[in-house]
Order: sequence, then C-alpha cells, then structure tokens
Amino acid sequence: MYLDTAILVKLLVREADTAFYARLVEGEIVWSSQIVVTECFSALLRKERERGISPSHRHRAWRQVEADIAARRLNLVTLRHPGRVPPDHRAAFARCAPPRLGGAVPVVAPLLE
Repeated sequence: MYLDTAILVKLLVREADTAFYARLVEGEIVWSSQIVVTECFSALLRKERERGISPSHRHRAWRQVEADIAARRLNLVTLRHPGRVPPDHRAAFARCAPPRLGGAVPVVAPLLE
C-alpha cells in the first residue's frame, strides 16, 4: 500500500480520520517515496509551530518514522526521474530490496495525545 505524506501524518497525529486510516493500513506492507521523509518532518514541525502538537509529541512521532523505516515497516522508493512517475510503477518498486514479510505499520495510539 502506498502512503503519501498527508496519510502518514494522520497516522502520527490524531485527526478526524486517523482511526479510518489506521484500520486501512493495519497489517499492510507500506511504501512511499523518499520525499515523504522531508515532507513528514516539515509537517510535524508545522503542527508543533501551530500548537497542534507538543514538542514531545513531535519527537516521539519522528522517532516512530525513523523506527518504521529502519524496521522496513515503511519502505521508501527513490524515483529515478524527478517529477515523473514511471509508466510502470512496479519498476520503481522492483529496484528496492524486498520488504520483510509481515512488516506492518505500528499501532499509532501510543503516539496520540
């Protein structure tokens, strides 16, 4: 399953539809593009700046992103053609090492304030 930044942030910060997306990704192997790392960090900083989350929540959320990447629960794809999605997106996924079977997005409830 592919996640964009908006959905990843919903899994880290309680929003109206967080529970829906948490159920949707439960048990799924999750993919995203490498740019999600920068975009997610920026989104978490913005939420903190706007007082939507505390600094400690931002730190916990960011540690969760790093842990999910390290544990291959969140698999990142680097596209070779900036600005263009390959006609066959499977080719981009094929360039990545296979995910650890059974990898899943963690339960997000402990992160939510």
